[in-house]
Parts: sequence; C-alpha cells; structure tokens
Amino acid sequence: ALHYFEQNLALLRRREDRYNVALTNVNLGALLLLLGAYAAAADALEEGSEHLRLLGQKRLLAQGLALLGALRLAQGNHTAAAAVCRQALDQPHIILIAQQIAWLTLGETHQAQGEFAAAQHAYHQVIAVTQAQNAPAQLVAQGELATMRLVQEGAAAALTALEAILPHFDPDRFDIIFTAQRFLLSAYQILAANQDPRADGILQQAWQFVPAGAARISDPHFRQSYLTQVSVHRNIGQLIQAHHSG
Repeated sequence: ALHYFEQNLALLRRREDRYNVALTNVNLGALLLLLGAYAAAADALEEGSEHLRLLGQKRLLAQGLALLGALRLAQGNHTAAAAVCRQALDQPHIILIAQQIAWLTLGETHQAQGEFAAAQHAYHQVIAVTQAQNAPAQLVAQGELATMRLVQEGAAAALTALEAILPHFDPDRFDIIFTAQRFLLSAYQILAANQDPRADGILQQAWQFVPAGAARISDPHFRQSYLTQVSVHRNIGQLIQAHHSG
C-alpha cells in the first residue's frame, strides 16, 4: 500500500492535480502514522491538510486534521494535539471516523496531563457519536474510562467498570485504527492492578496481535518502528519482556 501511495503521489505531482495530491498525502500520512514513522507522517499530513484547506475541502480537511492530532499526541506534543483536534471538530460535515479519532485523541491528551474531567468528557463524546453499540472506538473509549478510575477511585472501581465491557470484546470487530491490542492493554492494566488471574492471559492475547501485524510489514525499518515507536505496541512488548524475565 505504501509503495502504491508513493508512486501515485509522484504521478499526481507531475500532473499538478492538487486535489488528489492532497488526498493521497492524507492517506499516505495515515499509513505512516500506523507504522510509527512519525516524521514522514507529519510531512505528508501537514502538506495534505494545507492543500485541502486552500481548496476549501472541509470534510476531507477534518479527516486530515484528526489524523494530524493523533500524530502530535504520538510525538508527545499535547498542546498541538489538542489544538489540531479542536480544529478538526470545528469543521462542518465531519465524518464519523474523524470525530472518533479526534475525540479519542483529546481524551488521551487530557488524561496524560491529569485533566480527568476533560478526558472523561472527550471519551463520552466518542461513545455518543458512535451509534453502533460495542463498536471498536466505543470499546476503546470505555476501556480508557475504566483505566482512569484506577487513579480516581481505585483498583476495585476500575475492575467493576471493566467487567461491564469485557464480555463485549470481540477481536474480529477491531481494525487497524481502533485496535484490539489497544483495548486489551487497558484491560490488562486494570486486571494486573487487582492481581486478577486473568491478567496474564489478556497480556498474552494483546501481544499476539503485535508480531502478527509486524509480520505483514516487508520493510525492516517500518517493521521496527511499528514495534518500538507505536506506544501501545512498545508498552505491550516491554510488559511481555518483564513478564518473561520475572
């Protein structure tokens, strides 16, 4: 996919097709973001979003900005992540997946800074806009809400929240954006805090998705960034290593 996006982009540049250059840049940036190649993703998403802004393509601009917000969070820039996500949400005719990405990113941004009320509001917005019950984005948001209760109310309260959603987990319903491993990492953190015997099994299940995804990446550089730069994958890998060492 990366190869074809890059070849298509070069062709479109020669034809000076600004709209499709912008669209291809956003798609390319999304793929690079998922691979953990953040510097290259930033170049593509910034260029694509700027062209879409100049072209007045507000619906597609919202999608580019939502992805750019997620990228800024991945890079550790919470201020920029929040600002860009709010810009995305301000765009008219924003599609559902852009809303989900932007609200989830805002939730994580606020959560990372200890702003729990704002994070809770953002996660509830994900749940509100996601009409399909137990959809991946909704479960990820509910998992984050449960995780926040570890800090706010203690391990037992977090476990109660997790028990309400864990039976709805179906790995086949998750996708490459709202991933099963992301939900399972939240579940593991709560179970481990409660010394629940299910924790080890959940961690092993989460890890299975990571090398399976890496195996589909032919380029060794991108395979390594997928494993080590994507925070969910890195955190799961470190937990597995610590578990084996213990």
